[in-house]
Amino acid sequence: MKTGRYLFIVLLTLLVVAAGFFLLQRPLPEPYVSEAEPLFDRDSAFDRVEELVTGYPQRDIYHPDGKAAALWLRKQLESLGLPVYTQQFSQYVKDEVVEGQENVYAVSRGSRFPDEIIVVSAHYDIPPFVYQGAGDNASSVGTTLELARIFAAEEHNRTIVFLMSDSEEYGAMWGVVNFMEQFEDLDKVKAVLVLDSVPTTKIKAVAVRPVGLQQGYSPPWLRNLAAAAVSRETECSDPSPLFEWIERSVSINPTEAGIILRAGIPAVNLGGVPADPVKHQETYHTRFDTIDKLDIGDLEIFGRSAERALRALDEMPEIPRESMYYLKLGNRYLPHWAVALLQLLLFAPLACATFTGWRRANLDRIATGGAFWRELLRWLTFFGAGAAAFGVLKILPRIGWMVRYEIYPATQKDPVLYQPQYLPVLIVLGTAVAAGIILWLFFRRPAAPRPGDWTARKAALLTGLLVLAIAAWAFRAGFAAVTFLLLPAYLWPLIAPGGQVRRAVNLLLILAGSGMFFVFIVIFAMKYEIGVMWWYLLMAASYGMFSVQAILAVIAGFSLILVGLAVAWRSADPGARLEPGLHYEIKG
Repeated sequence: MKTGRYLFIVLLTLLVVAAGFFLLQRPLPEPYVSEAEPLFDRDSAFDRVEELVTGYPQRDIYHPDGKAAALWLRKQLESLGLPVYTQQFSQYVKDEVVEGQENVYAVSRGSRFPDEIIVVSAHYDIPPFVYQGAGDNASSVGTTLELARIFAAEEHNRTIVFLMSDSEEYGAMWGVVNFMEQFEDLDKVKAVLVLDSVPTTKIKAVAVRPVGLQQGYSPPWLRNLAAAAVSRETECSDPSPLFEWIERSVSINPTEAGIILRAGIPAVNLGGVPADPVKHQETYHTRFDTIDKLDIGDLEIFGRSAERALRALDEMPEIPRESMYYLKLGNRYLPHWAVALLQLLLFAPLACATFTGWRRANLDRIATGGAFWRELLRWLTFFGAGAAAFGVLKILPRIGWMVRYEIYPATQKDPVLYQPQYLPVLIVLGTAVAAGIILWLFFRRPAAPRPGDWTARKAALLTGLLVLAIAAWAFRAGFAAVTFLLLPAYLWPLIAPGGQVRRAVNLLLILAGSGMFFVFIVIFAMKYEIGVMWWYLLMAASYGMFSVQAILAVIAGFSLILVGLAVAWRSADPGARLEPGLHYEIKG
């Protein structure tokens, strides 16, 4: 395909998609808002926070304060006249099984819709290197206890579960995972409100955090209900369309709401936004997160916001059933079918370039078929090596050759994040090299390129990229497909045969296609205190923070990049500029 024609198709596609973003928008339904005045008593909530953090200042997985705090929580809930239940479980932390973790929850039965359950969740545990943990997360525990006091004293429509979870910091989110596994009425849960900390620096806003882990996003009705509730008390921080797109592309949520959304249950996280992020980081996950820094006025704002959201959930006539796959655009949104259609349409230029490449290459069907299979075998060699290394990475923690946690690596600022283990890295790299050599020999070393088949090799490369993009889209990962694959989808068709300068340009085009992946890694490292970046990502891949499908897709993508580099390198060969369909005599 001529470059000018291809660029015209790209421009036309972008214009059509941009028009679709405007024409296919729908107005967001008005959120349900409770008109009842909040009854939240800030003094009562603050007293509960103070009693928790001063009486049990080391509520971590190793210290007796954790078990004692669970007993204290049971007594607090029992004093309200509510039936109280506990769930015991264990988990892997570092290299050992830690026993004795305990969730505590109370149930306040509804009068009109008793079989529709709303869960309010707050974790009470802290890391071992934190003292008191007043902001993260005793503030939310005090808020939840105050909400339990309010609703236990009045009649309400739906059944409300007040959950104080353990092991949010280490697992992580292992407490809420065990709650969902052990809670018998999980199928009756209609929504979950996760409360996650009031900063011990002055609060700027309350954030509505709707992203799930690996999949899921707060449905529009719940997200807007929470935002409307918060907006009546303070500024509400809700993801912009661009930030939402990025969040959906990577689907990482360091809160309990992420695990719940992954299970397909509507959930939303409410958390305080610090006015001074730098100062907040000085106390977050440190021994300076203490009660003397917690502002009672901020606790009141957070508590009243949470109460308004809970009252709205309880009062609304019917719990909506809406897709989690959408894109919010201010006070409007793109429904799931429109988002999916536009995401697929963005890859139309790649499809056109691939079709044109094969049509041109098919002037010589025998040579074309041979080129396709050679490139496929090269890709399988790289992919197989990466997949074998990933399989070994999953096994290493289970045989004691790598530090082991549940789902997430160690919590933010944990010393383990700054102390990488090099033996697992060497084993994984060795596995990749060994598997690559074995596959290379098994496939009998794919034959060298032949004169005139460069066009077919490029078409095979574009085909692989197109298949990967469509597969990601089909598995409801369209946001990730666009974020990480659209750049190579638009750049790789521009590679062409030529001299040494053209080869250099082609190599840059192939490498530029992986740019968004590295941008994501940098942003992720800047946003979270994850220590040594490559070590954190290795642990995350091993424990399951990233899904198996996502890891295999990344391996498939990087395998395509390696194939693409080989194709680009051969673009300067004299045979690359020969026309397919003509037969050349090869001497020597």
